[in-house]
Amino acid sequence: MNFKNIPCWVRVASVVLVAVFLLNWPADSGQWAAWVQALGSVLALIVAIRLSEQERLTRRQERDQDRSEQAHAAAYDMTTLTVELHGHIVQLHAYSAGNQDRSLYLAEVLFFKNFQQRLTRCTSGSVPTMQKNLGLEVRKLALAVTEYVVARSLGQVPQEPDWITWGESAEGLSRQADMAIPKTNA
Repeated sequence: MNFKNIPCWVRVASVVLVAVFLLNWPADSGQWAAWVQALGSVLALIVAIRLSEQERLTRRQERDQDRSEQAHAAAYDMTTLTVELHGHIVQLHAYSAGNQDRSLYLAEVLFFKNFQQRLTRCTSGSVPTMQKNLGLEVRKLALAVTEYVVARSLGQVPQEPDWITWGESAEGLSRQADMAIPKTNA
């Protein structure tokens, strides 16, 4: 047993208890029984407090581990989302060059609706602020692309976006998301 881990109050209480015991040495079996009962009660109290502290520490470590795992998973998801966003931007750029029918763009509207929901899951909860900020940047770009897709799905011919800038932005966000993945020691 490492005595450095024993709380100061337990050490003081032990010294006081020993001093009281030595000053009031038991004379008969009744007094001995009382002292044994008192010592047992004190030890039970110390054990209960120690177990409670260990349980609290264990719960905190588990909670921290869960948060870390959630942040890690969310960071991987963010990387996946940014790669998908880039792929859809490239695909939409190719579609925009031709005269595609509305059904193609309707499918893209559904993709971007689902994309926004997945993005919300990646940026909510106990994820790092850096990831939440990255999520805001991804959301801005995805909303700009979504506006274009919705307009095309409605049969409108919106002004062509700067596809190269969108693609470069998505690639940059993908690199940032990849760098935001927490590094593990395992």
